[in-house]
Amino acid sequence: MQKNVILCSLLITATFQQGLSLDMTKENKLSASTPFTTMSSMPIPQAEKRPTSRTIHGATLADDYAWLRDPEWHDPQDGVKDPEIMAYLKAENAYHDAFMTPLQAERERLFQQRKGYIPDVDESVPSKYGDYYYYNRQTKDQNYPVRLRKKGLDGTEEVYFDANKEATDYNFYKATGLNVTLDGQFLIYLEDTTGNEFYALKIRNLFTGEQLTDTIDSVASTAWLDDNSGFYYSQYTPEWRVKKILFHRLGTDAASDQLIREESEDIRSLGLHKSFDKRYLFIQSSSKEDDSVAYIDLKDPERKLIQLLDAVEKRHLDIDHHKGYFYILTNDKGENKRLVRVLVSQEQPTFEEIIPHDPAAYITGFVPYESHFVLSFRKNGLERIAVMEPTSQELKFIEFPDAAYDADIAATFYEDTTFRYSYSSLARPASVFEVNFKDLSQKLLKTQEIGSGFDPELYHVDRLWAEARDGVKVPISLVYRKDKFTPGKDNPLLLYGYGSYGIAITPYFNSRALHWMDNGFVYAIAHIRGGDDLGYNWYLDGKYLKKKNTFHDYIDCAETLIKLGYTAPGSIAAMGGSAGGMLMGYVANHRPDLFKVILAIVPFVDVVNTMLDDSLPLTPGEFKEWGNPIESKEYFDYMLSYSPYDNMQCQAYPAMYIAGGLTDPRVTYWEPAKFMAKLRELNTGQLPALMRMNMSAGHGGGSRRDEGLKEESDYLAFARQVFGLVE
Repeated sequence: MQKNVILCSLLITATFQQGLSLDMTKENKLSASTPFTTMSSMPIPQAEKRPTSRTIHGATLADDYAWLRDPEWHDPQDGVKDPEIMAYLKAENAYHDAFMTPLQAERERLFQQRKGYIPDVDESVPSKYGDYYYYNRQTKDQNYPVRLRKKGLDGTEEVYFDANKEATDYNFYKATGLNVTLDGQFLIYLEDTTGNEFYALKIRNLFTGEQLTDTIDSVASTAWLDDNSGFYYSQYTPEWRVKKILFHRLGTDAASDQLIREESEDIRSLGLHKSFDKRYLFIQSSSKEDDSVAYIDLKDPERKLIQLLDAVEKRHLDIDHHKGYFYILTNDKGENKRLVRVLVSQEQPTFEEIIPHDPAAYITGFVPYESHFVLSFRKNGLERIAVMEPTSQELKFIEFPDAAYDADIAATFYEDTTFRYSYSSLARPASVFEVNFKDLSQKLLKTQEIGSGFDPELYHVDRLWAEARDGVKVPISLVYRKDKFTPGKDNPLLLYGYGSYGIAITPYFNSRALHWMDNGFVYAIAHIRGGDDLGYNWYLDGKYLKKKNTFHDYIDCAETLIKLGYTAPGSIAAMGGSAGGMLMGYVANHRPDLFKVILAIVPFVDVVNTMLDDSLPLTPGEFKEWGNPIESKEYFDYMLSYSPYDNMQCQAYPAMYIAGGLTDPRVTYWEPAKFMAKLRELNTGQLPALMRMNMSAGHGGGSRRDEGLKEESDYLAFARQVFGLVE
């Protein structure tokens, strides 16, 4: 191994001296006119190698760049104190900026184009809650939406929260968890000013404008009492784990808050939510594989915590209340779940089945309105929405027009006689519809406006099926602009992938896809295993010791797109973030010939080292996603076989753009930094490699809208430069 690394170093040295690439595939060779070597006059950064090794389960793990993890870093709030680490990160940022500076005109063009998709004024459809109608409004020049309300649709408009003003003194600002009391008097908001996702709770009296002195650190979620006397909340530990549910009485010191429940197991987290009718508070203790449920009757003067269902291995529970019954989605009879109910008064809960398990239809959620239920399903990878009258239990489905689309329930207010849903496709901007429960008649409330205009006739949507190497059919959603696409040619194509945590990537209308299409790329989504796009088993087939299905599906989707004539080898840009960044690292290592550009955003690439360190914020909970390599040699060996950082090799890599966040608690900054340092060492190719570490943000990048648009425009500018599309 060491001999190969030395040989690789010699090859790279020769490459730089000769200005040539060695062992490069035909697709990754550069023409003599490609000016990457002159894009930046700065020397390419290279982190110092400081060899370390350790033996785990009989295997030796060598790591020359372990020092890039600051030993003083224990959680995102600590920051990076080691000056040598900061010097390397700043050097990479300086190199990134020097490389991108000659592209400034292109970057600005793309940014203005992307911003041009935004309408001059965008306003949401008002939604009733208590005495008020609530809605948002954002102009093209505002980075955050302004939160508004009024009593009655013809009432006087009132600004109740404006993040544009709140953010004035901060480089990073995010407000989330806005929670107004039913009568509209008090507002809770959770504020993050660093990007580390440790939110501070603040309270404002909306009737007087007074800022209350009640503040609480590290809050995850909240639930008000109806009389405004206090609220329940969940709280993070310093390790960024939700382990406590507490009750705070308004006007008291948070140090005296009542502890309601505490979780001691590292793999479990606590969550709370109110029932849709606001009668009950549910507290769930969850791992990635099971849930337990307790509840509090908020009309009970004593507000006792009652345990309803204990955790059972691999049993998930989604719960709500409706007219004396707890309704529960559970996978106890099949992974695609069934809907059951139990009487609230029943001491030993016995499930009464309402909707049976269907292996072909995955029940993803339900909303129990007073008169009807609204349910969401996923079948053949597409969303379905149905209305059910609770007595007859008959399901009536809403019909949708497109072959590939996204549809989401937009929950409103319990007593409403209508419900709303949003609908879009990759070539159809989002629309909000209101459906009458009585006859299912529909009313269009709003269609998403594209500021610069949008002609759906310019775009074409396809839904394809790739055959994976094990014979499984994997769906692909695809859209292109007709005047920028030639069948059977090497069309530039962006292939997006994620494939983890049971999260489906639905084919909804989004400005990223529009931006890439308008600049010459086909836009495709690989609905790979590891998400729940085709049901819960689709997720199970891409986790634990089946994780490689995720990576293989993505590669097989890329090859299918080539076979079908949508693109050609070396004409594909790959994009994925977070766990999707692990996917990017894998395909960069194993199939560099397929991809011209790889965009790895906050990539989880140092998998083995992270999963061997249970002191990190997320690691214990992640054992139920990836396996526990500390206790199991089988999981360790399997993880080591795909971990991107541990499988880098001396070869010509595609062009790489890597983004990280210094305060990221999810994918710590040193993961992309170590990957980049090792890439600099091993890459024999001439295609550029850049890393941008956001020094004032975390997992989600910059908090302001313009920052996000500029980041996205930079990804596209980089890809267009590599593809030779920049004029």
